[in-house]
Amino acid sequence: MLGRILETDEVDAAIIFVRTKNDSQELALKLKARGYSANAINGNMDQNQREAVIQEVKERKEAKA
Repeated sequence: MLGRILETDEVDAAIIFVRTKNDSQELALKLKARGYSANAINGNMDQNQREAVIQEVKERKEAKA
C-alpha cells in the first residue's frame, strides 16, 4: 500500500511510523532499494543521531524548493 501511495502522489518528504526498530530499519532498506531516499529513526539512537537524520530530511526538502 505504501508503495502505491509513493508512486501515485508527489511526496517531497514523509515520516512513516512503524511498530518496531527492526520494522523501521527494514522499511528504510526496502525504500532505498526502490530508489527512495530513506533513513530509520528509533529509540536506540542517541539524540544527536536522530537530529542528524531530521536535519538531512530538512536539507533535502529545502534543496527541492
